[in-house]
Amino acid sequence: MATDPVIKKRLLDQLEITRQSLDGRIKTIQKSVAISKDDATYLIAFERNVKIDDRLDPETLERVSRYATTRRADKEPTRSANGYANRPPKTTVVKIANVPVEDIPGLLPAHAREAKVMAEKVYPILYVFENSARDIIARVLAANLGADWWDKVAYSEIRTEVKRRKAKEGEEAWHSKRGDNPLSYLDLDHLSDLVGKPKVWPHFKEIFPRDNWFSAVVDDLKVSRRVIAHMNPLTDDDIKQVEAGFKRWVKQIRARAHMLP
Repeated sequence: MATDPVIKKRLLDQLEITRQSLDGRIKTIQKSVAISKDDATYLIAFERNVKIDDRLDPETLERVSRYATTRRADKEPTRSANGYANRPPKTTVVKIANVPVEDIPGLLPAHAREAKVMAEKVYPILYVFENSARDIIARVLAANLGADWWDKVAYSEIRTEVKRRKAKEGEEAWHSKRGDNPLSYLDLDHLSDLVGKPKVWPHFKEIFPRDNWFSAVVDDLKVSRRVIAHMNPLTDDDIKQVEAGFKRWVKQIRARAHMLP
């Protein structure tokens, strides 16, 4: 069976090497481990965090994971010029609710690695962005329109949506509520639509550079948000996009901080 061409291309793209160079690395692996050429390729990809779990069957993934574990265990500390031992970096154990996720039966090793990346680089960004956006919108509208600002700006669609979600929430009394702020019950699209409304926008024109600026930031971030909302990972490029969008938001808010009520 031939090596999966998609995985091979991903690996070549990440390493930025020729096929001949990759073949050399594969042969080096095969000299140290009794392993097929295909598995050697997958092992290199696994160790370089190239996505492979969407292309390989569970049996192959488990076999490659065992090879990787064996290789880590076989690496002995070496001595540097100053006599100190150079040890390979320790493997980080990812824990969720104090449970090592790599010990969960049936969970693919790739998902355990992805959990660490998503937890450190993506979820906090989206959490902080969405909540800071809601906080600022509520703060500005309350300062300009008074405590009953919601009644003055809520158009029928979002008013209905908030009522529907609160009613649904009331049926699940065992769980905590989203919050007292009605904006907590709205999606990002609703927030950007609200800010862009003719009677609302004047209150934000000194904070955002143009009436569709906030909407553009939301549009960029919500694409990635949809992916992770279904518990799927982001690529490195997508993560960079999320980080860039968040930095753009923070930079704008910081520059207009003195205009916030």
